[in-house]
Amino acid sequence: MTLFSQKMIERLWRSNSIGTTKFVERQKQYEEKSEISLCVKYTLFSLNFLSCAIITCGFTGYAIHNSLTTAKQYPLERYWHLNKILFVLAGITFVISLFGIIGSLREHLKSLSVYKYLVFITLFAEVIFCVILLIYIYVPTSRYNIEFFPKGSFSSDMQNYGDFDGFAKNRVNSLQETFHCCGLSDNDEAYMDWRTSEQFKCDNSKSWNNLACTVPSSCCRLTKLNNVSCVDDVLRKRPIDVQDKIYTQGCLKGFHTWVEINGVSIIGIMFGIILPQIVLLVIATILMNQIIRQLAKWESSDTSSITSC
Repeated sequence: MTLFSQKMIERLWRSNSIGTTKFVERQKQYEEKSEISLCVKYTLFSLNFLSCAIITCGFTGYAIHNSLTTAKQYPLERYWHLNKILFVLAGITFVISLFGIIGSLREHLKSLSVYKYLVFITLFAEVIFCVILLIYIYVPTSRYNIEFFPKGSFSSDMQNYGDFDGFAKNRVNSLQETFHCCGLSDNDEAYMDWRTSEQFKCDNSKSWNNLACTVPSSCCRLTKLNNVSCVDDVLRKRPIDVQDKIYTQGCLKGFHTWVEINGVSIIGIMFGIILPQIVLLVIATILMNQIIRQLAKWESSDTSSITSC
């Protein structure tokens, strides 16, 4: 190797070393002076990524679970359309979380703006729902205008209680067992509502219809009596005569009682859902402000470099 070529190699090595050193120094200087906090950025990313992961895993498990069970095993889902509500809420949450992931990871201001407004709208809707729920729980007169109980579906199932497929029967029994009730009405004589059912009304002769003047066995209280003796001929008796054997209150009243007892827990769950969203909204706002300050710094730096040229 000639002396000239050796000197050229040394110069190239030195220039590369100097360039690498300057690049590292500039990168370090940028990181030190950056307005964007990595903690804020990756906290927002992690929380939204976790939301997407939970939704994906949850609905995969839910789909597998549904494929292994039948509709009769979860009859109450039909009354409140829980499947549809869960799918809609999960879809909305997944889309919002995607905007949060993209916006935080790419430091994209428009994506974060969309994310922020979507979270705010969702939060506003949930607060309104909580207010309505509070009114429903603590203002009994409001229950005539606000309906959470599926009266129409339950009344229809009472009429179709003896259908061959058994779906109506399972739904009614599950609801009556859950809320310790019998019949629909919002009073303590609702067991008499079963007089309107073709299967239980007293017009039929007991010689061919053993269920005449009885009620479903799900109306029975937990006693040592068997189901047959529990409901036997109760539609011909007064509430005071049968209240030790069966629940005489209607499911509408039972539902209202359940809501009053569990009202604090329901509101607590709602606030447990709202609070993390407030945290996400605050973090997104902080990150957006940091990105805006960083963009302003770059613009001022570019302006000063152009002026110096």
